Amino acid sequence: MKSLGIAIGIVIAVAALLFGIVHAFGVTDKVAGPLAGSALGFITFIHDNVDKALSSGRSRVTPGVVPVTEFDIRWPLMVVYGTLIVVGIFEMTDFLFSFPVLAVAGLNKGMTEQMLLGLLGIMSLPTIGWSIFLLGRWMGIRSSTAGYWILPLCLVMGRGLDVLFTVILFPSARSILMMGLSYGTVVMLAITGLFILLSLLGMFGVWRGNRIRFGAYFNSLLNQVSASTRDTMLALTFEEAKAAHSGTRPT
Repeated sequence: MKSLGIAIGIVIAVAALLFGIVHAFGVTDKVAGPLAGSALGFITFIHDNVDKALSSGRSRVTPGVVPVTEFDIRWPLMVVYGTLIVVGIFEMTDFLFSFPVLAVAGLNKGMTEQMLLGLLGIMSLPTIGWSIFLLGRWMGIRSSTAGYWILPLCLVMGRGLDVLFTVILFPSARSILMMGLSYGTVVMLAITGLFILLSLLGMFGVWRGNRIRFGAYFNSLLNQVSASTRDTMLALTFEEAKAAHSGTRPT
């Protein structure tokens, strides 16, 4: 838990530093905020390195040579990872697609802020969907079937955390949020539909991750041995599989 606390502190500090530096150069909050928030998505990379530094090279993100039972990432840690990665995914896509949206706003002065936000959402949706699929796939590999409930929970917590931070840090966003809530049923239907779509994509990723879970574990072991040993093991495995398929035993 100590290493996780340090890692979270680092990503928050990096996010604050990024926001301060970018904002100092006169960049608008619409760009500076998402850029800073995207730093939270690097929680696994930061925690991996902090864990290695504090535990003689071992890490829960890249465990190395461990039994298959220790290849799993426990669900509390995966919830933390998933929640912060979800925030990072949404903020990174907002940052990447804010430039074309701002360009469109410059060319068409008649577009309202609501229209620009809608355009941003439509443009970024494919990237967000693909990223959530990959997140689910990783959860399926490292958390097995627990990923089916961890992923939707992380989506809810990640989006809630993102909205909370946005409202607290950027007072101008409060008026946009209140305007959105004023549409009532339409907004709730859109939010529900998006949640269902992303949950389905993520769960499909979890399913794919579960199917390749053993192969990912086996590859993690193979990466620890020399190339010649790896080739020999693969050759022996191939011969065993071929013999089992044909009903004979290799001599």
